[in-house]
Amino acid sequence: MNTEIDIDLRIQQLKQARETIRDTHFGIDTEVDRLMQAVTPWYLLNSTQQRPRVIGLWGMTGTGKSSLVRALVNALGLGDRTFWLDAGESHSYSWLDRHLDLIMDHHDGRETVMVIDEFQRARTVKGDEDVHESTELRRLWEFMDSGRAVVIPCRNKLEDLQDLHRDLSEAIVRGCEIRNGRVITGEEVFLEQMDEHLGRTSREERWALPHHIWSWLRESGRESILGFKRRLERMDGKAILTMLQRKIDEIGSPRIIDGRRALVIVLGNLDGLYTVGTDPVAELDPDVLLARHKQMNLTGVQQALLELFRIEQVGRLGSDHVIFPPIGASTVERLVGAEAERITSSVSTALGIDITLRSGLLDRIQREASIAVLGARPVIEAVHQVLPALIAEALSRTTLDAPCDIVLDTWGRKALALCGNADGSERVTLNWPLHRQAPGRKEKVHRNIAAHEAGHLICGVSLLGQTPLQVCARTSHERIGGFTIWANDTEHLTPKRVVPRIASALGGWAAERLLFGADRVTAGSDDDLRKATGLALGMLKNHGFGKDRLFHAEYPEAFGTGFRMGLAAVEEQAARLVAEGEQLALRTLTANRRRLEAITGLLVQHGSLSGNKLRSALELPNDPPVEVAEKPALTVCS
Repeated sequence: MNTEIDIDLRIQQLKQARETIRDTHFGIDTEVDRLMQAVTPWYLLNSTQQRPRVIGLWGMTGTGKSSLVRALVNALGLGDRTFWLDAGESHSYSWLDRHLDLIMDHHDGRETVMVIDEFQRARTVKGDEDVHESTELRRLWEFMDSGRAVVIPCRNKLEDLQDLHRDLSEAIVRGCEIRNGRVITGEEVFLEQMDEHLGRTSREERWALPHHIWSWLRESGRESILGFKRRLERMDGKAILTMLQRKIDEIGSPRIIDGRRALVIVLGNLDGLYTVGTDPVAELDPDVLLARHKQMNLTGVQQALLELFRIEQVGRLGSDHVIFPPIGASTVERLVGAEAERITSSVSTALGIDITLRSGLLDRIQREASIAVLGARPVIEAVHQVLPALIAEALSRTTLDAPCDIVLDTWGRKALALCGNADGSERVTLNWPLHRQAPGRKEKVHRNIAAHEAGHLICGVSLLGQTPLQVCARTSHERIGGFTIWANDTEHLTPKRVVPRIASALGGWAAERLLFGADRVTAGSDDDLRKATGLALGMLKNHGFGKDRLFHAEYPEAFGTGFRMGLAAVEEQAARLVAEGEQLALRTLTANRRRLEAITGLLVQHGSLSGNKLRSALELPNDPPVEVAEKPALTVCS
């Protein structure tokens, strides 16, 4: 093919890049393929583009978005024309110009890659209000849309050149003569007039122009420093002044960059798509986040983007979006294994010692270091924290001379090293370097938390048919004792489901009351009570689920239009709904008391249940139904 680029070569490079990246990035084969599909049209046909191609990479923090893009640009040989921006710095002066200057000088009108990291920090919408948008951000959006941007002159560079032109002109007027780029007569006058501009090298070699501005005066993108030196060596004073004035005029005039052939890759963290609530919890199971990811699609991402950016900006981002999955348990296992292999191989080569790791040691690192909401970084850092520390301690504590092999394993709360050489072997007990654990809680409190979460679990499954992903009763969070995570509930809320939904919200409170009595219910149910009360009042006030008609009303102090009905009537009906929900929760848990007690025990023992363990727990046998007193213990709060 007779084209500007070798299409056949580039097709081969794309295939090789895909295989290389899939071999080094675990658990994201689908996402790698999707990214390669999005990049291929640009890589082969960017000379035909009328505007930049924009690709969005979205997901949780620490899932490998930046690493993947770096691997991509390196594999395709684009590292020398790739520019990285951090949207978190977008309010800084000349944030965009620093990069556009380089693109203008070296890649204007040519293929270029612009990567914008932390793009969620460039948000222009928060709630229902617009966020102040910096000038730099507005220019970036324009560049992404049209490929054109006005490059604003660097005022400091312009002023330096103007001062240099003035002082050099004065030196020439006073008798300084310049030939072949150097001062040949009037050196004292030259040094006096140009003192503040000259560096040591320029003084010694008598150059008419200081070295540090040579890069400013080169022909943009086409001339090396050596080439400029040769050109300068052919100039006298008049020619140098003419060159300086031409450069001053050029820098002083705004320039329009042609970025139509650019590829713009935006990287953003959309953690809110995966987590529940505002507090990420370290004990969230990796596979729980992975299950939520599988329910997501392009519409979900665009809806999340509309909460960050104006609708026309979401339109400018286009539809080429790659949604990164959270790292699941299998990916964590592969990460730990690969990183451990890399470290042990390096240490073995450096020290000449054969190092072997038992599977139990790697399992423990994976179990204790995996923090799903933080992605891959804690896992990799934990491997680098644990293995060098254990190897170093084993070497320093063994009594054997020059051990030739070390086997590392876990042993209770500690670790164990089996060191050996030609003379024999020795077992060395080692300290375990990781120290992540849940805060100490009294056994009674822990059992209350376990019962509370078990109550939510049983009511949600029995009354609403919800699918649980994880139930946890032991966390390292100071304010969160436990949590229950469900698959997304897509069923519409109808009047028939209001009371079961309230009962599910009160399941934790009801479980504590049933197992421990009214006097031993803990204070951790306040959020559940607010949710139950809010649901009852909301269904009556806003959705017409009560027995009375709703009247549409508008009033100046309201945030928007709403409905009105008698407050006393609303509270009476809401109190009745909450009471019915309370009784339903108690009846449900009483009918499932054996299961409730068993799951509570499992949570006390294991701290968290998910996957097969959770499914097995829900299959435990039930007790026959038992009647529950009809007198409600809860009242509604308006």
